[in-house]
Amino acid sequence: MEWNSTKHFAALTTVVGLLGCDDPGGVGCTAELRAIPLVITDKAGAPADSVDFTVRLVRTAEVLNHTAPGPNPTGTYLLVDDAATTKLQPTGDQVRAVAIRGSAVAQADFLIGVPGGCHVKKVSGPDTLALP
Repeated sequence: MEWNSTKHFAALTTVVGLLGCDDPGGVGCTAELRAIPLVITDKAGAPADSVDFTVRLVRTAEVLNHTAPGPNPTGTYLLVDDAATTKLQPTGDQVRAVAIRGSAVAQADFLIGVPGGCHVKKVSGPDTLALP
């Protein structure tokens, strides 16, 4: 049998993707990392940078730590990513985001679930949080 790198790579990535995260029920998940962004704006509606941003799981009061992808000059912050899948209930958990910049404080609640036990998914909540 001749080695066809394109065909074999496609087959291998399919298998790896299905094995990316298995729950006890045998659900195959993709290996991709999913994240839910949140845009934070200032009182003029412009993207806000240098915001002190915290996300807390309301049920347990635990802060959901995550690794931000880097500085947020465009005002886009990481609400939650797949690192939190083991902490969230599949049908959804309430998380509270608090943004502080100087004396301005804004917060919003979200319902984040992990359907199938694989990836985070926003069930409800805003896409933008405006600082007063």
